[in-house]
Formats: sequence, C-alpha cells, structure tokens
Amino acid sequence: MINKEEYLEMLEKKEVEIRMEQKINKNHAGGRGILELLIENATDRLVNPIKCFLEFETSYQKIPFTSADDITVTFFVEKYSMKQLKSVINLGSRSLKLLNRILWNAGYDLLRES
Repeated sequence: MINKEEYLEMLEKKEVEIRMEQKINKNHAGGRGILELLIENATDRLVNPIKCFLEFETSYQKIPFTSADDITVTFFVEKYSMKQLKSVINLGSRSLKLLNRILWNAGYDLLRES
C-alpha cells in the first residue's frame, strides 16, 4: 500500500511524462521544418551549410519540395544519412554531432550512418 506522498509523487512524474510526450507529438504532428528547428537551436555555422545544401536539392528537384523552408524534420532524417551529409561543404564532424544532438533533444530519430 502506498501513502499519500508517494501517490502525489507518482502523479507528478506521470504529468511530466505526459508533457514531454505532448511536446514531441507537437513537433511531429506539425511537420516541423528542419531549418526552423536548426535556427532555434544552432549557430549559423551549422544552419548555413544545411540551408545551402537543401536549397541546391530543391532547385535541382532532387527532392519533392519547392523551398528549403518547406522540408520537414521527418523527411530530412529519413532521406539523408551521416555519410551523405559528410560531403556537404563547411559541414564537419562536430557539426554533424551537434545536428544529431539537436534532433535527439527535439524528440526525433538520429541520422543513420549509411
């Protein structure tokens, strides 16, 4: 049998879990843009190479978006791997690690290796 304090503590923990789930679902449900996420959480040193790369991809119609601003995080994670992004000019290994950390903290999957 649990006492009142333990019960209240369990309720508080459950409330925190629910809030985290709502935050993650909100990010996914809205089809949040990758550039929007990066602008909020990263420096220009990471944002600019990704933006240039995505603008190139859209301008040559390599992906089904008309603008780099329209690309969702989910599409980005599913489409590109770490190996593909290593070839992007001015995007080093530390920037890729930061990108993965930002994705993870926002509740998205990490970029795959190959």
